Amino acid sequence: MAESFSEDQLEEFAKVFREYDSGNGMPATKISCALRDLGHSLKQAEVKNIIATVPDGLGGRISQGQFVDILAAKMNSPYDAQTIKESFLAFENGSSTMNKARFTNVMMKLGAKLNEEEMEALLKEVDDGSGEINIDRVISVVM
Repeated sequence: MAESFSEDQLEEFAKVFREYDSGNGMPATKISCALRDLGHSLKQAEVKNIIATVPDGLGGRISQGQFVDILAAKMNSPYDAQTIKESFLAFENGSSTMNKARFTNVMMKLGAKLNEEEMEALLKEVDDGSGEINIDRVISVVM
């Protein structure tokens, strides 16, 4: 993913990474601070999702390469809130809600690369307790 950034951007990312790196990687819990230093903000759910993807073998730390991958995903997303909302509404014939099973099915059909554990975490974040998934809640969690 590093190839999608300029040399200057990569240098800036490395500088911020080093500020949080204690020699064996950046604690995943510091990702929101590092991204904020670069002008990005993450919602708490996004931070939790990123932390959940850090392999246990790394002791809860991310490498500089993983940090760049996270930035690439954050900066190069082809989706915006309006596109997501329009897609959701098209699947539900104009309704802004759908049940969990339907939401999971739609996400998989759209090519979401989430394992079962990640999907469960997403469902917990977007379900308001009613069992229905509201598009505005989905957008607030994923954007």
